[in-house]
Amino acid sequence: MIRDKDGDNQSYFNFAPWSMDSSLKEKTSEVNVNYDAFIEGLQNNRSDMEMATEFAVPEGTIRNLREHFESEIGLNCIMGH
Repeated sequence: MIRDKDGDNQSYFNFAPWSMDSSLKEKTSEVNVNYDAFIEGLQNNRSDMEMATEFAVPEGTIRNLREHFESEIGLNCIMGH
């Protein structure tokens, strides 16, 4: 259920059901982070600092990738036209 501009509940969507955001796999590739190793690090509860050291990237890069994974976007996005 969403609310329209008047605050009424609506049972339909008035926006496109896809995102133009890149998938997590594409984002890891862009920053030269091994996707499978990154997912394994998340699975093993490794810290951002540990993974940043392993992948030789800034800790903020890992933090952003983790936030992408933990967000509603998740692993994949459906690319629209």
